[in-house]
Amino acid sequence: MPAPTDLELPRISFRIVRNYFLYAHEIVRQSWARALTATALFSAILTAIHLAAIQLVLSLVHVREEQNVLLSVFTLPFTTYFLAGLLQFFIALIRDPATARLRLLFLTDLRRYWHMLLFLMYYYFLYVLLVKVVVDFYEYTGLIQIRMIAGLGLFLWLVARLIFAPLYIIDEGLDARAAIKSSYLLTTRRTRRTLLVCITGLIILWLGVFALGVGVVYTLAVVVTVSVLLFDNYRNDPDAARRLQLIEFGVHGRKSAKKNSAARTVKKKRVVKKKTEPPSSSAAAPSA
Repeated sequence: MPAPTDLELPRISFRIVRNYFLYAHEIVRQSWARALTATALFSAILTAIHLAAIQLVLSLVHVREEQNVLLSVFTLPFTTYFLAGLLQFFIALIRDPATARLRLLFLTDLRRYWHMLLFLMYYYFLYVLLVKVVVDFYEYTGLIQIRMIAGLGLFLWLVARLIFAPLYIIDEGLDARAAIKSSYLLTTRRTRRTLLVCITGLIILWLGVFALGVGVVYTLAVVVTVSVLLFDNYRNDPDAARRLQLIEFGVHGRKSAKKNSAARTVKKKRVVKKKTEPPSSSAAAPSA
């Protein structure tokens, strides 16, 4: 069997993507108190900030487009700060659970915060440019609709290629430009799998929102955990390679273990049966 660091990633597989989410569920389940408390605090703080910002924006401007822009200006710095803290917490929870403390939700490195903010501003610009116009999709016809659909597809592709940039900023302290480049290189030849994981994560998050909004506390924890697992596995860290072997070949490994166990049981029964059998007459008779 090859060494864990030499394991080759199979091509896109729904079973493998499912195993990533199942493994993330196990991590969240084992540390459910801290994991769910962290995501609950994150969700509650951002909800309170957005509600306060909405009231402020409504009192300042009355044009809907201006309200949306002003709301983003007010909330993006806070979203950046607590999202960076949430990533910092889950990185610690996955790699060394003993060091995962809720105080990690409060980022203390201003340099990382600044580059995280620059990256999210870039993301928001792409969202407005490629996705926001899709809201008015039915007001257009023909080629314009095709261009809008193409823009949405391009945005999802960019999400898959740049999803690890925030982790590079928080974990390794890279600047925004270097983090974007590193994420792009890390997802090379892995875009389809990463895109499938991103779409699955978005679906799970929406299911959590629809569950009276409370389910997002759990689904957010699982999705963030999956992103960190992918980040570590793609970089071929020694510990991550062990997790990769568990995820990629876990089903096959369990089947092999059961088969070997059954074979050992049959062998033991044969040995016991052979010991309990009376000696044959030919073996008992003395030699001439």
